[in-house]
Amino acid sequence: MVRIPVMKPLPVREEFLLPRIRSIATSGVFSNRGPQVRELESRLAEWLDVDESTLVVTSNATVALTAAIALSEASTWHVPAWSFPATALAPLIIGKPITFVDIDPDTWLAQDTRSDNSTGLMNIIPFGGSFDESAWSYPGELVIDAAASLATRPVGLKQLPDSAAVVFSLHATKTMGGAEGGVAVFGSESRAKLARSWINFGFSGARESILLGTNGKMSEYDAAVANARLDGWQEESAEWLRIRE
Repeated sequence: MVRIPVMKPLPVREEFLLPRIRSIATSGVFSNRGPQVRELESRLAEWLDVDESTLVVTSNATVALTAAIALSEASTWHVPAWSFPATALAPLIIGKPITFVDIDPDTWLAQDTRSDNSTGLMNIIPFGGSFDESAWSYPGELVIDAAASLATRPVGLKQLPDSAAVVFSLHATKTMGGAEGGVAVFGSESRAKLARSWINFGFSGARESILLGTNGKMSEYDAAVANARLDGWQEESAEWLRIRE
């Protein structure tokens, strides 16, 4: 049997990564939203055409999903019966019960079986698919797990409802990925601000926890790898397109 690799992680190029590693050592800042993380958030906000104040990077995409659900007003969640385990684990981690629902065979979106306003919907965009405003037509609390879709550059995220969030993954197996990391885009600037606090022990400008949170910050090293990927993205994406053709 001959194995044909469809996709495997690619190391970022040294000429892009090494200068960033050196700058981390020079700055002496290794975490806590340092220069590399702030630069990454700015670049991703530009890529997705959203306000930087609504975008938060995290240590991984599961943390981003969990943050979005923790800060939502929904107490229970419907999740698709067909997805990666993280989709269902995120609500359970913070003690919010889930109910599995079927997906539409044509759109792959979870079918709307909401029982009341206290129930949120977790949806998925599988296989790095593209999507637009139709994906957030759900009238209640909504989190979209679009883990592999960052490279598709989804449009219209500025029109996200206040009650919605979209999460992407920066895992090494993802197109446009780095090493590890997550990206959450919120429809509400205030909720994004709370998410930034939630991933930092609930701190918000002072070392006092204003809410129940966790340590879900992205390190400067993970941000450096993701930035290095973006540095070479134009050439890399051209190669992906060539292979696709």
